[in-house]
Amino acid sequence: MPTAGIGMESRYRVLVPMTIDNTGTTSAASTNMEFACDSHHPCDSCMASREALEVATNVHNAIHQIKLNCECLRINQAFLKNAIQRYSNAIIARWKKRSQTKRAEILEKAFPGMPQKKFSIIQARYAEENLEASSLCCTFLLPYLSVEDLSSDPMRLLSLLYVRTEYDASTWAGFDLENTKADWHEGLLDSVCKSAMIAYGARYGEIVEWDQERVDQGHLIALPRANLLIQIQATLSAMLAETVGILTDGATIEERPTKWLALIESGFRRSREDEIYSSFIDRAFQRPPVFDIDELLKIAEARTANAQDQLWLLQTEPSHVHREYRLLQDSEYFSVVVPQLSGTVDVEKYNLIGNILSVESTGRFSEWNCVVEECKHVREQLNGCGGQVQLGKPLPEKYSQAVSCLEAALESILWRWTRDVASLLPKLRGFASCYDHVLLDIQRAMTRTTAKRLPDYDCYKEDPLFWCLYLIVYHDDSLESSFEPPFVFAFLGDLVGNDTRVDKNRLDQRLMDGLADIGAIWEMIMAIRYHRPSRYRMETLQALDLGSARAGCRRLALETRRLRGTQVFPNQMSLSVKPPLQLFVESFRPGDGTKENDRHERRMASRRLLKSFWDAARDFQRQYLGGIGLSTEEIQMHLASISFDLAPEYLESLEKRNQKIPSPVHVARSLTGSEASQCTSWDVSQEQSSRFVNVGPVKSKMKRRPTPREDDVEAPLPEAGPAANEDVHDHESDSTDSRIENILLVTPESFKIFMDMFPSKDLDSQTAKKGLTDWKKFVGAMTDAGFVANHNSGSAVTFIRQSGGRIIFHKPHPVAKLDRHVLLGYGKRPRRWFGLDQESFQVAPRAGT
Repeated sequence: MPTAGIGMESRYRVLVPMTIDNTGTTSAASTNMEFACDSHHPCDSCMASREALEVATNVHNAIHQIKLNCECLRINQAFLKNAIQRYSNAIIARWKKRSQTKRAEILEKAFPGMPQKKFSIIQARYAEENLEASSLCCTFLLPYLSVEDLSSDPMRLLSLLYVRTEYDASTWAGFDLENTKADWHEGLLDSVCKSAMIAYGARYGEIVEWDQERVDQGHLIALPRANLLIQIQATLSAMLAETVGILTDGATIEERPTKWLALIESGFRRSREDEIYSSFIDRAFQRPPVFDIDELLKIAEARTANAQDQLWLLQTEPSHVHREYRLLQDSEYFSVVVPQLSGTVDVEKYNLIGNILSVESTGRFSEWNCVVEECKHVREQLNGCGGQVQLGKPLPEKYSQAVSCLEAALESILWRWTRDVASLLPKLRGFASCYDHVLLDIQRAMTRTTAKRLPDYDCYKEDPLFWCLYLIVYHDDSLESSFEPPFVFAFLGDLVGNDTRVDKNRLDQRLMDGLADIGAIWEMIMAIRYHRPSRYRMETLQALDLGSARAGCRRLALETRRLRGTQVFPNQMSLSVKPPLQLFVESFRPGDGTKENDRHERRMASRRLLKSFWDAARDFQRQYLGGIGLSTEEIQMHLASISFDLAPEYLESLEKRNQKIPSPVHVARSLTGSEASQCTSWDVSQEQSSRFVNVGPVKSKMKRRPTPREDDVEAPLPEAGPAANEDVHDHESDSTDSRIENILLVTPESFKIFMDMFPSKDLDSQTAKKGLTDWKKFVGAMTDAGFVANHNSGSAVTFIRQSGGRIIFHKPHPVAKLDRHVLLGYGKRPRRWFGLDQESFQVAPRAGT
């Protein structure tokens, strides 16, 4: 069986596979050259001749090695595919049956140079002493391989085997090439020669003449970097082939790979309660990273829906607002910040919390909505050029500009969000000691801090958690040698999930939620950078100006121009927000078993105070948007998009509740342009409606009972069809057969969780009951209901519905437990987007009954 190796000269210098002597120089350059002149110091002519010979030798060896490794890769791929087809059940059974020690022995035999520990590249980058070449071979160019990782979880090797045999080597070229980037840009690889390798299609691996334009577009890869790419792929395939060869020794041919197909369907999960790591932080074990605008649109729509739901609950559910207020008040953020406040501490506390509840929630929704708008624009331009881009040819200009606008919007949002987290870190007790000082200015929400240390090796050893967060928050994209965000997020996930030495209590829930949004932005940016053909990256403001015809892009450009060059973010609300928020908090009382009329009056009083709070928030938004230069019409449209509590359908439901008139659930429509232009104020008397983002098809079950439940007149469901102003259609049939088809059969344990999520009474009248639900049990229940849990970054977990659609829930931190009230809030969202309720679930009958 052919094998391949990667030649290494010293700790850093990665050479093309030539004969290496003990001095670290090539034999051709050190022994086979004599100077033409009679001198110990060669003249310029001799040096030029020597350099020409070295280049020619390097080119010859590189081309020869690429051809050899391409042949190794082809043979190993054929062997692996044949083995999977014939012996996959035996491979799975034998690999899983072996102990971790036995699995480690097989891996070490298949690839002796594989590092023992995960994330060994961190220590290798920082190490001062020279390391063994056999270890560096895998550490630098295959950093995701380790004996610890592949042997501790048997599914890791199986998933790696699947993705490397299911997808062609050319589709992995972009990802594998990225692993050479840091050393390449630092000049640690040999110089470029005037030949290149084709990087796509059936001619992948073929050597052709240098073409600068095609190299810039990513169609060709320069030598000797292309040599490293092929060697990476050949080495990995050889390791897999050797491992599979050991596992299939003496196995009999199988009729059908049933276990293999079942693993593929399950996403290589060990149990129904496990979350699958996303392709962003677990890229080597998922499908090859490519640019897919439809997938990016789904990510943006799911994030927008999550932000929209949070804003919707904050505007229409007093109990949700009260709970969020209490969580913020009791968080570590205020245990550090409040003691530093001077003067009217009470006023400043309410304004700080009001700022988080209103400005941050509206900002997240608006910015994700802008990303959705830009993704749709890219898709429109792609459809305009035939629905696909041809490899080997330059990009159409309008399509390239659309992608640049999307990338610029993401980078602008990322710039703001990372600085929000940077401002938050020193205010958390767990990280306050990592900074020299904290200077607060409450009116301008300013935080000036100086980190005591940079993310060096000492920081990594002493405080890996801060080292990781520093790299995320202060990532410098211009430093090619820095660790890429996917790697850092993967390292953070491993620290939080598996490292018992890390104090997880240092991580605040708000911090984890912020990291989740930053990770999602990075996931989209990295996907854009995998675009082939490559694009010329435009400056952020220049690209945003190209999209000035679209409201979201224009707003981002105005805000970026105002905020660039400073870390001061004018997001703090005026002091006028304090009275309504304080009155709301002090007067709020949850349902306590009193008479229904008393509970109803308290709920309505809470809603009136909550509306006063959001009226103050909208006044601030109007002032802020006018200050950055938006027109009156643009301001009205923006206020319409964030005013869920002013939707006519919602107001009508409240009015009917006041009159004790049962009514069905209404589906809110979007605000038309003419309605938005007529808005002059945002009071209930104006009966303005809310403009909702469109996030994919939703089944909205219209219950037709003689006596509807009270929660049937709760806040309206948003229209979420393919167009903003389309009529809402009821896709649900009245027939009993249709109702039966929509029943989801789940386990008794999952059924209990769903009954807690979808109670018979509404959220306001529920009292918090004792008992907590483990997060893993919740994941298992959602799996029973046909969702696949996909762990992204930070606290975000995306649940992808197998029948279509996705929804995001944030994993509680630091204790992954859900109380009854959280489950009640969770239930509001699947009811809203998928039409699920109590009647959607039944306990599955036992086998044989």
